[in-house]
Amino acid sequence: MKAKPNFAAFASASRKTSPQRGEYDQRRVDVKHLQVRLLKADAIRLRRVAEQRDKTIQAALVEAINLYFRDENEPPAPDPGTGSGE
Repeated sequence: MKAKPNFAAFASASRKTSPQRGEYDQRRVDVKHLQVRLLKADAIRLRRVAEQRDKTIQAALVEAINLYFRDENEPPAPDPGTGSGE
C-alpha cells in the first residue's frame, strides 16, 4: 500500500524557496502569450516559410513583429520563447 502524500511538508518547503509576497524574483521573466487566427492555408504557409529558414514559428512571428516595430520606430522585442535574445 502506498503512503499518503504529505502536502503540509510540500507547502512549507515551497514557502522557504519562493519569494515572499511583494518581493520580485529576479530569475523570473514576465511573458505574455498572444494568439492569432489565420486561415488554415496561411498558417501552413507560415510554418513552411519558417522551416525553410530553419526557424521556429515562435522565432518567425517575433521577427515579423520586430519588422512592424521597426516601421513604427519602436525598439525590437526580445524572443524569450526560443532564447535568441534578438
